Amino acid sequence: MSVTTRRVNDPLHGGEPRRLAWSNRTLARCLTRRMSSAESQLWSRGLRRRLAWPDRTSGSVSIESAVLIPLFLAAVLLVLQGSLWFYASTVAQAAAQDGARAATRVDTDEDGTRTARDIIAQRSIGQNWQVSSQAGAQTVTIVVTGEANTILPGWTVAVRESATLPWEEPR
Repeated sequence: MSVTTRRVNDPLHGGEPRRLAWSNRTLARCLTRRMSSAESQLWSRGLRRRLAWPDRTSGSVSIESAVLIPLFLAAVLLVLQGSLWFYASTVAQAAAQDGARAATRVDTDEDGTRTARDIIAQRSIGQNWQVSSQAGAQTVTIVVTGEANTILPGWTVAVRESATLPWEEPR
């Protein structure tokens, strides 16, 4: 495809002459096609406008994309990480509550600890999960701690949930 160049005075650059390239196909379409007078006026106005004011935004989409796409991906990863943490926190809270309920029914905190560990083991919500219990005269407390799954390796998100319930029958 051959290219025809034309010099125009560019008022934005101090009136310096500037070369604009038009493909021969575009110029041939303009010269050989029969157009109505209104269409011809619109086309010539558009052609004159393009020759007088060249497009200053060429390449701006690439630059905007180079900036916006990483920001968009970072936002998506942040939302995904937040949802993983929220899921792990919810499961840990449910395990602590079920463990506390089991401990108050059987009157031993060991059964509550075992129940909470079983619930944590059934779901893959992270690693280094520990379940501890504290039995007092009036209440039993089950504490579940661990690390939620993460998208980025080497980054840890700690989760700590606890549940306290009174004994069904006072000790």
